[in-house]
Amino acid sequence: MTEAIEHTIATAETAAAEFVRDAWRQVYGRHPDPDAGYGDAVRALGASPTPAGAAE
Repeated sequence: MTEAIEHTIATAETAAAEFVRDAWRQVYGRHPDPDAGYGDAVRALGASPTPAGAAE
């Protein structure tokens, strides 16, 4: 599953994807910083083109 997530966020070209990519690296990178990762994850939700949890 990790490879699929990494591929998806590595190939996406939106601001939200960049924040997710940064969050992933902050949490699971060489020098983990969960607080920074959380902040980037929240920014990703804000930059998302569709509101999180919106009904389809």
